[in-house]
Order: sequence, then structure tokens, then C-alpha cells
Amino acid sequence: MVRDILCGIIGTWILLVTSKPAECRNSYLFVAPNTFRPGQTYSLHGKLLRSVQTPVTVEVKLTGTESVAVNAVTVNDQTDVTVNLTVPKSVSPGKFLLEVKGSGGLTFSETKDVLLEPKVTSVYMQTDKAVYKPGQTVHFRVFGVTADLRVVFDKLHVELYDPKDNKINQWHVDAAEVTSLGGVYVQHQVMSESPVLGTWKLKAKLLSYEGVYEEKTFKVDEYVLPKFEVEMDLPSFGRTQEKEFSGNIKAKYTFGKPVKGEVELRVSPKHEQFEWKNGQRVKTSTTIEMKMPMDGKASFTIATSRLEQLRGSLDGAVLVFEANVMESLTRMKQGDTQEVTFYKEPLKLEFPASLPETFKPGMTYEAVVKVSQQDDTAPSSVQGQLEVTVTEFRIQTQTEPEPLVPWLGMDAPQSLADFRKNRRISRPQPKPDGQLVSTARSPVLYSVPADGIVEFPISVDKLVEKITIQAKLQTVSAQKTLKKRHSPSANFLQLRSLTNKPKAGESLKITIKATESVNEVMYQIYARGQLIKSGTIPVNGEFKTWTFQATHDMSPKSQVLVMYVRTDGELVADALSINVDGAFLNKVSVNFNKTEAAPSDKIRFDVSADVGSNVNVLGVDKSVLLLGTGNDITQSKVVQDLHGYSLKRLKSSAHRVPVCDWFCWRWPLPVGGEDVKDVIDDSGVVVLTDATVYEYIPEPEPMPLSWGWKSLRSAMPAMHVAALSSMTESRRVNLPLQMETDIVVAPKDLAPVQQTRKLFPETWLWKSQVVPSGGVAHFDETVPDTITSWVATAFAVHPQTGLGISEQSAQLQVTLPFFVSVNLPYSVIRGEKIVLQVNIHNYSPLQQTSYVTLERSTEFDNLMVSGTSQTTVSQDQTRVIKVQPDEVAALYFPIIPTKLGLVDISVRAQTTMMADHVVKKLVVEAEGSPREYNVPFIIDLKTSGTQSKKINVEYPLRTVPGSERVKVTAVGDLMGPSINGLDNLIRLPTGCGEQNMLNFAPNIFIVKYLQATNNLDSTVMNKAKEFMEKGYQRELTYRHADGSFSAFGESDKSGSTWLTAFVVKSFVQAKPYIFIDDAVISKSVTWLVSQQRPDGSFAEPGRVIHTEMQVIIASD
Repeated sequence: MVRDILCGIIGTWILLVTSKPAECRNSYLFVAPNTFRPGQTYSLHGKLLRSVQTPVTVEVKLTGTESVAVNAVTVNDQTDVTVNLTVPKSVSPGKFLLEVKGSGGLTFSETKDVLLEPKVTSVYMQTDKAVYKPGQTVHFRVFGVTADLRVVFDKLHVELYDPKDNKINQWHVDAAEVTSLGGVYVQHQVMSESPVLGTWKLKAKLLSYEGVYEEKTFKVDEYVLPKFEVEMDLPSFGRTQEKEFSGNIKAKYTFGKPVKGEVELRVSPKHEQFEWKNGQRVKTSTTIEMKMPMDGKASFTIATSRLEQLRGSLDGAVLVFEANVMESLTRMKQGDTQEVTFYKEPLKLEFPASLPETFKPGMTYEAVVKVSQQDDTAPSSVQGQLEVTVTEFRIQTQTEPEPLVPWLGMDAPQSLADFRKNRRISRPQPKPDGQLVSTARSPVLYSVPADGIVEFPISVDKLVEKITIQAKLQTVSAQKTLKKRHSPSANFLQLRSLTNKPKAGESLKITIKATESVNEVMYQIYARGQLIKSGTIPVNGEFKTWTFQATHDMSPKSQVLVMYVRTDGELVADALSINVDGAFLNKVSVNFNKTEAAPSDKIRFDVSADVGSNVNVLGVDKSVLLLGTGNDITQSKVVQDLHGYSLKRLKSSAHRVPVCDWFCWRWPLPVGGEDVKDVIDDSGVVVLTDATVYEYIPEPEPMPLSWGWKSLRSAMPAMHVAALSSMTESRRVNLPLQMETDIVVAPKDLAPVQQTRKLFPETWLWKSQVVPSGGVAHFDETVPDTITSWVATAFAVHPQTGLGISEQSAQLQVTLPFFVSVNLPYSVIRGEKIVLQVNIHNYSPLQQTSYVTLERSTEFDNLMVSGTSQTTVSQDQTRVIKVQPDEVAALYFPIIPTKLGLVDISVRAQTTMMADHVVKKLVVEAEGSPREYNVPFIIDLKTSGTQSKKINVEYPLRTVPGSERVKVTAVGDLMGPSINGLDNLIRLPTGCGEQNMLNFAPNIFIVKYLQATNNLDSTVMNKAKEFMEKGYQRELTYRHADGSFSAFGESDKSGSTWLTAFVVKSFVQAKPYIFIDDAVISKSVTWLVSQQRPDGSFAEPGRVIHTEMQVIIASD
């Protein structure tokens, strides 16, 4: 009976297992990107996995809150197909599903979540400089391109914001205008004389796409261009085993000649060290300071033992080297800062972090070790060979009898108690005992090539669970641990590229290796988020070499995905990331027809690009680049932007995060991961199939036999090293005025001045041209008068070949064998005694006796010094000085500026052989605050032939002597001055928040009057608009965060109700003529409403200084 019951139980269990209905598997496989973009084609590629008797209709839908796109194809066999969906330009954000349905000969349905990626275009902005002075003009270009770098001829919107996030201006450009400009919108903005200093930003967007605003920043600052640059030439890293540390400091003018002066070197630890002594935190790290002469170059050597005194142990320490060079003549400083890390070992070993972290059992793992110096450069020479030891880990197994109890369960009838207690069924069954057994292979030696990259294969059998790779060279080592990739059937694919970074147009070879015989595989190639190429590859075995041509569309990086489905329904796949060179179809190059020139020379700047391209050139003074860069458009910036279109993993799983280091940018990179699902996810695609997409669920790692505790060491987090720039401010020359100012008479046999140098732009080339049939655009230009080097670049856009950017800049060095330069501060105050420093540069082979003359001017007085007495005169001042070959000498001229504004400083230097003449502008500011008073009166001669009027002119107390002016204007029209005396009525707004509005508001009324009387011409309108725009910018500097305005802005305790109301009224009236941000007006109105009392009156929490601007009695 027991046997019958037992047989019945076992028989029932077998019946339950074998009677389970079989599922339909291996019927379809489709692959699509995990993101889609508005206005682009979204492609799904795949095939049926088994034959069908009747055609199958495959319908693909992309849906959100409503249908986005749909398409269908008819499939008759197992040939792969591509279904393309046309996504509209406008797609509302939300959650989206990709659905594929089969009907007819095969029925199926599956959905996957996909994401909307709004970026479909890139907008690029170029400014002519990275930093501007108040009053200068910001020139900028804006254009948009698609992911294939084709220029977009569409509506464009540009906005300009100041550092306080006030919108200063905006430009709405329609598609027709963009098209007429060749795709590149060119515009400018004049800065007011007193703008908000700091970082400004341009924001631009193509309106026909659901993208975001792109930004470009620039700075507005008061500066003097640096005349020379400083560069430290230091070892890229230091060695603690060396006895000394040496370096060089170089200084040269922007026109290439060496600088003479003194350099001060300061060495200090990046991270200061402290310790507690007697309950106080005491600094223990020190600083090394040293000075040395500079003649274009200065060298230094510091004992390593002295460096160790800075912070104790040097191994791993970061020292900051700061060099400041002071030019001997002008006493101006320019500097450079570098950081040097010190190491005990000169070499290091590194496994690329982007290498796959898993191996495929039964296949070969391609390992890479980089041997480099501590600065990541290739070693100059390597002693010995790289020793590699591979250790394998396998799970230890055992065999034991298996008890019957688990089969019957604890609820078996009592009559089976004896059977349950005494009977067992034994069968051999492997069972892990929780331990890994390691086996080390014999070490293998590899020679280190010149580039330091050592590649070696590791064959791994199917029973290995984990391996460690130990690399050792001399006294340094590195280790990498690999886990196995998991598959239910232990079958894998492996892709390997035989071509390293192919160029577009070249053949690309990839090997496909399988662990079992495969008939064919399906593939997709994705780049810039799009399906570029797809199909099937016959393999008919375990190995295949696949060759195809790399195309421009595959750059800068392509993802190659290969897969097949086994007969048991398991999906097997692998992916490979390949860098392809050739993102730019439109090849652009630039060059000057000569490398050196003199001021006023005629030169030609050539730009090569595709015929019909719209080329845009930029040429700036190298001194400007010393202050800041980032304003130009570069190839690296565009390529980096193109990588943003690439497919990528949407969510990194908790146990792994894909990384990309130096290796993945240079070599084809296999996709890692522990299973086929990781391969799919890392490739940035979704798979719709009824095959098995295996996902491995990791279990706790078995305990190694030799497992034990290891000591942990805390590591200091890596600190971002910000590049430090030295912006030298111009200082007035602080020389004693007791200097003797002897005047000499220049001889008559001096060389005559051939030309006067007075054109000193910071931006020279800012032009556009269409490339003619020869393929080269020629720009015939005249070299400006600045002694410097000019750096020129260009970009081009073409309707078919798209964007092209010059990879290298062109440089033109402008110099003279003999010339004069004047060292001026940014600005001076009228009446201030200043000393002009005039430098004489002699780069001729002979000594030159130079007669230097500061020409007389009515705009300043010459200060004559004799002993302790000082007198002022207005006449030419001539001095004589001898200048040795390749030397610079200085002379000094004391002056007192007497006129406000831009004052011409005219200096000529003459020898018997050479001469130079330069005119520079000196900014002279007032020593007080300007005040103007107007007394209008009407003269009516209808009743009498003459009429007299007495006007009392009263000046306020503390009037600056000599600044008083009285002006009488008589016009036969009540508003005549607006026509005949434009400068007398249209004012450039200046002063505080109230003064600024006193000058801003009349400009509006004048324009309105001129419009009403038909007397408004373009010249007057442009000037009025420019003044209003500057006044708008200036008034925003006096705006409080709450939207109110006051005379001195945030320095006042509160905004003024009256001034805020006046600003709102004026801004609204100015809107027809200039851009006024509605948000500024709205916030100000909101603040005004908050000041209203219950009786309807308004509180005045602020103050009104200029009560004359009020039409009623000033509030208390």
C-alpha cells in the first residue's frame, strides 16, 4: 500500500510537470532606439524568427497622450525589414510607448517605454571677443545646424541678459532673413558707458523646434590689454628620488620679442597642513619665495630637500608654482600658475576603466595595460618587460546523497513515517560549498612598445567564475578583476574591430565570433541617435570577418549591435563602440599670404571651403586672447556636441555604471555588462521580442578560501583644478614729480615720419563672403597699427555639405624694427597729475639715438619740473635717449589733462635712420558729478521789434572750477533744437538712477515729436535708439531685487515709489523704439501695487534726490 501511495504521488508530480502547455517562442525580434526626437525619422529594424504560411502585417505605433506616428509593412518571410516613423516637429512632453503588432500569418503585440529627447538641433554663437570694455560694441553671429551639421534656415530668437539677469535686448529673426544671410545671423549690441560689469550671456533658440535655449557668455570689464604673456615650462610631474627640481619661466611680448624685467617665484603646497599645539590650530606647511632677473627666459633650480620642508612627505603632494613677471620699464605684471604633483615612482600601470568588466566564458578577453609616466605620457624608455599573471577562480563542488524528505514534504501520512525517517534516494549532484578555488597561471612576459600600450589576449574556459589580472613592471603594479558574463546556455557573441578609428570613406573590418555554430546574425549601426545601417550577415559557422565602408553619418562615434536568437529562444548579442573620423564634410582651412607684416601693409587672408559656402572669419589681437577665450566656435566643441546625440543607457543599474576614459575615445570599445540585457541597455536600444532577453540576478559572491579582512585607507577626494589666469590691471606710473624735465631741440636731419599709427582695434577681421568657383575666398585687408600678433579663424556653412570649421588658426605677426609705444592707464581724472611712460623699442642691429616728442595739445598741459618747482606749459616736449640693439628704453612726460572724454596723446620718435609716430586715446573722467540746468523762455516779436530778457545764472555750491558753461540757443521753432541741435536735446543717459532717467525720458518725446512733424530721419533715429538702449541698460543697474528702482540701486535701503513709477511710465513709452523686457515692467508694477495704502495713496519708502523731476511738491 505504501508503494502504491508513493507511486501515486510521484506519478501525479510527473503529470503536472509534463502536462504544462508549451509557449509560443522565437517568432519575432525588433530593435529600436530608446529615444526619439521631434522632426526626425524614428526607425525600427527586425524580422520574423520563423516561417509563416500567410503574410504578416507588422504595425508600429509611437504614442503618448495622443498618437505621435504610425506605420506598417507587410512581411512574407524571415527577411529583415525596417519600419520608419515620421515624427512631427512639435511633440508635447509626456510618457511615450513604442508598440509593435503582428497580424495575419502571425499574431503578436508588445510595447516598450521610450523617451522624448527634445534636442534635434544645435545652436552655435560666436562673439568677436570674450571680454569687452564699457562702451564697446559686442559683435555676434548665431546659426543652427541639425545633427548631420546641415544649416537650418528657420526662425531664430536671440536674447541678451546682463549679470543681474535683466533682459537687455532681443532679436526675433524670421526664416526669410536667415536664408538671405546664408544661414548665419549677424548682429551687434553697443554697451553703455556704465553697464553692469561681470558675465553677460546671449541665449538663442530655433523657434520651429522643441529645443532649449543655448547660451554663450562674455565678460564686460574695465581692463588694459596685456602687452606680454608669461608661460612656465615645468616638468609635468616631480620625482621625490631626484635631488633637484628645475624649471624655466618664459616671457615675451605679443609680437614675439622677449621681455626684460624681474620674476618672482612662489612655491607652496596646494593643501596647507596644520596641527594642534597647546589647543590651537597651527600651520605647519611653509612657502618658498625667490626672485631672479628675466630676459625673455629665467631658469631656476630648487633642492628636493627644500621642497620637502614645505609639507613633509612629497610623495603624492601637489605643489603650486606661481610666477609673476614685472616688466622693467612699465612695472606692469603678468603671471602664470601651474601645479606639479610629486611621485616616488616615475612610471605607473593602468587598466583602462572603460574596458569591459566581464569576460565571456569559452572566449578570449582582450586585455590592455597602459605603461606611462605619471603625467600619462608614453615612457621614453622602459627597462625590463611587463609581467602578467592571470589567476582563475572556480567554484568548488562536492557530491552527497540527497534526502527524500524534501520531495515528500513534512505533511506526508503518518504511515510513511518510517519511510521518511530511514529511506533515502541517493544520486550524484554537484552542489556548491560556498568557496572559490583559485589557480594562478604561469606569468607571461610582454615587451612594452613605444606608446606604452600593451595588448594581450586571455583565453578563458567555461568553468571560470572570476579572474584577476596582475601586471607588474619593475616596482609598480596594477590589478583588474573580471567577472563572467552570464547566459542560460553559456553561449556568447564577440565583436572585435580590426580597424582603429577609421576615416569616413575607408573600409572597416569587424570579426564576429560565436561559441556555437550560427547561420546568420542581424545587425544595426547607430550614430547620432539614428539608425544608419542594418541588415543580416551570413556566418555559417563560429567565425566571420565582416567588412563595410565607414561613412560620414557614422562619425564621430558609432554603435554596432549584432545579435541572433537560439532555437531555445535565448537572445545572444554583443555590441561595439567605434570612433569614426570625418564629422565635417565641408573642409575649411585658413592662412595669411605671409607670416610677418608691418602696420598698414596690404595682406590677403584666404579661406578654403566648398564652393558656395558662406564663410565667416574672425581675427583678434592675441592680447585679447590672453584675457579670455571661449568666444570662438571650434571643431572640438562641435564634436563634443555631436556626442550628445548618441544613444546611451537611460538608467544605470545599481551594480554598474558605464564609464568612458582615454581608451574609449581612441580604440573600438566592446560593451560590457553581466548579461545580454546589459548589452541591450548600454547600446541605447529597446528590444521587442518573444525571445528570452536574459537578465542575471546576482547572488552574494562566494567567499574565497583565503578571504580575510583588509585594511582600509581613506582617500582624499580628487579636487578640480581650476585654471588660474592672470589679468593684469594697468596702474599709473608712480614716479616722483621732482624729476627733471629737460627739453632738447631735435636736429633737422632726422628721418621723417612716413605714417601715423592710430588704428588699434581689438578685433580686426569680422567679415563674411561666399566662396567663389575656385574654392578659396580671398579677403584683401590692410594691417592695423597695433604691434602684436593677430590670430584668425573661420567657419563655413553650406546648404548640402553643412558646417565646416578651420582646424588650425592662422597667425600674422606685426612688428617694426623701431617703434614707440605709450603705456596708458584705463582712465584718469581731469586735473590729475600723471606721468606718461613712453617706451622706445629698438630691434635693429645698431644702437639708435632717438629724439622723442610729445606733441602739444589743447586737451592737456605739460608739466615742467625743475628741482622742486613745477610749471605748466602747452608746447611740444622733446627728449633724447640712446637705445641699444634688441633693447627697450623708457622716457617720462608729466601732464595734467584739462579736457573730459577721449584725449589724443600724440608721440613721435625719430632717429637719423628710422621714425615712428603713434596717437593713442586717453580716457579722462570728470572730477565731480555733472549738473545741467535749463531756463526756457519764449521771444514773441509780434507786437514789438525787440524784446529783452534777463536771466540769472546761479551755480550750485562746490561747482568744479572751470566747468561752468553757459549756452544760449535761439530757434524759430518751439521744438527746433530737436532738428538743428540734436546733441543739445538728445542726451546720452548718465549718472545715478534719477539723473539717468532725466536724460532718458526726453529722448522718447523728441522722437515722438519728430515723427509727428515728419522730421525724423534714420540718422537721428539711430542715435536716439542707441542712447535709449544705453539708458535702459544703465537704469537696470539701479533696480532692486523686488523690482523697484532708486537713485543708487541696492546700496539704498529701499526703492523709490516715485522713481519706480517714472521708470515704468518711461519704459512703456520707449517700447515702440527699443526692446524693453515685459518682466521688468511687470515686477515693478507689482511692487508699486504693494505700496498702495487703503485710502488709495501710495507710500514712499525711499527718497527722491532730484525733486526737480517731480511735477508736484516732493513727498516727505
